[in-house]
Amino acid sequence: MSLGVAIEACCFAIAAIMVTVRLTMWRSAPESRPFTMALTSLMLGSGLRHPVMLSSTWLDSRTAGGVHLCNFTDLLGDLLVATAAGYLGILVARAWGAEEVGPWIVRGVVAAAILMVSLWSISDAPTTAAKYVGDLGGPAVVYSYVAAIIALTAHLAILATVMIVRVPNKIRLALLPLGLAALLGVAKNILRLAANIGMLTDIRDTLSWPMSLAMITLYSLSGLVGFMLTAPHRRR
Repeated sequence: MSLGVAIEACCFAIAAIMVTVRLTMWRSAPESRPFTMALTSLMLGSGLRHPVMLSSTWLDSRTAGGVHLCNFTDLLGDLLVATAAGYLGILVARAWGAEEVGPWIVRGVVAAAILMVSLWSISDAPTTAAKYVGDLGGPAVVYSYVAAIIALTAHLAILATVMIVRVPNKIRLALLPLGLAALLGVAKNILRLAANIGMLTDIRDTLSWPMSLAMITLYSLSGLVGFMLTAPHRRR
């Protein structure tokens, strides 16, 4: 096993363990559910957008004649990331005492998901193998813009909240992994948007996946911090 594969396995193992740990408080702490679902969706979505998966054509080669599923894992990955973005948005709304915004966030994510599926379906993505769907142009590049903007908005909201919220220094230190994870999410999706117009493509190719791994790991660490901070409350 190469060092790179070992690092990838370690990052995803950390995320999977953290999701499992947080599931133990699914009933006792319902307020923890949005973050748990966000972490789960991010982990699965990022896994489906692994560089090897993006370059693979194995799924399309195994479908019946007339059915084309090139880049289908790309679509599933983006839909899962959009789901994570929705849960992150709900977390931000709760942090600002605006829980009534939650249903509108859900509606927005559902509408965006329908738009993404529609754009992917009418583009060349189902029939033309491409590592990055946005490189196909036409509806495919619009699809890529939508996917990136949804994720970018969610990470920006988390980052802004961490930076602006007034909390004791101890809590602010605990929020550091969350803020760093969101910062990486912002940078990663800015790279994706830039690459769609032919800018920073080499940087995207080099840094996008390592940034995803670091982001997942930091979000997992943030989940651990949240689990530890709520432990006294759960014992009562």
